[in-house]
Amino acid sequence: MKTVFKKQLETNKPVTEELLSKIRFKKYDNGENIKVGDIVLYAMLNRGLNKGLDKIPATDLKVIALNKNQFDLYCVDESVVGGIIGGTELPTIKLK
Repeated sequence: MKTVFKKQLETNKPVTEELLSKIRFKKYDNGENIKVGDIVLYAMLNRGLNKGLDKIPATDLKVIALNKNQFDLYCVDESVVGGIIGGTELPTIKLK
């Protein structure tokens, strides 16, 4: 997972107290709080709502926030091509 998120890990800045006080969403997708010092990462989560289909509908994908301490919860989903938001390529992942 570190190789998939390599660019985000290198370019995203750690969360500061000032930033944390300004952001609207203060939790990661798994419910954990975003903390000062975290490097917030973004990915497309394949929620697997339509299993067995040849083509994954866009409604099955959700942009989520996570951090490197949560890598063990997810794996790369090679069946779906990730998106690009704000010039950053988002990997597609799924729950293990």
